[in-house]
Amino acid sequence: MSSALSGIGRANAIMGLIGAVIFNFISLPLGIHLLTRKNKYSKKVTATISIPGDIGPSPGPAEQDDFIGCELNISKNTKSGEVSKIFNCYLNIEYIVNGQTYYNDITISNSTEYKNGDTIDIFYNPDDPNDIQTQSFPTKPFGWGLIVVGIIIFILAFARYKLKALNTLSGGATVASVGAGVVGNLKKSFTKP
Repeated sequence: MSSALSGIGRANAIMGLIGAVIFNFISLPLGIHLLTRKNKYSKKVTATISIPGDIGPSPGPAEQDDFIGCELNISKNTKSGEVSKIFNCYLNIEYIVNGQTYYNDITISNSTEYKNGDTIDIFYNPDDPNDIQTQSFPTKPFGWGLIVVGIIIFILAFARYKLKALNTLSGGATVASVGAGVVGNLKKSFTKP
C-alpha cells in the first residue's frame, strides 16, 4: 500500500515537473520577446483638445462619424446597486512634435468629461507622428514578470520532484510507522481501565 502511495506521489511530482517545463517553454521566450521588443509608441506628448462649436446632443448611429464631444453612459451594477458614469469622447486634438503641429481624432472613455482646451497625454510613433495612441503598454515589466514566474515555478516543481524521489525510499517506513502509531493509540484508548 505504501509503495503504491509513494508511486502516485512521485508520478504527481513528475507531472508537475513536466507542466513547469511546458510553462517555461512558453513563458521564457515570450518574456524575452517582451523585453527586446521596441515599443512603437515610445514618445509622449501633451495634446490640447479642440472641440469646434458647442457640443450637441448625443448622435444617432448614422451621425456617429461626424460627432465631436462626449456622451455620458450610465450603468448600474445589478448586484451592488452601484452606479457608474463613463464618458465616451470623440475628440479632435492638436499637438506639436519637433516644431510641427499635428491634428488628429481620438476616441477615449473616461470617468470625467473632456472640454475644449483640456489637455491629454498621448503616445506617438517617432517615425510617423500621425500614428498615435492614448495609452502605452509597458512591455518590460510584463517580460520580467513572465521570466521570474517561470523560473520560480520550475524551481518549485524540481524541488518537489527531488523531495518525492527522496521520500520514495523512506515513504513506506513513514506510512507504516504512522499507521502503527494510530493503531497503538486506539488500542490504548480502548484498554484503559
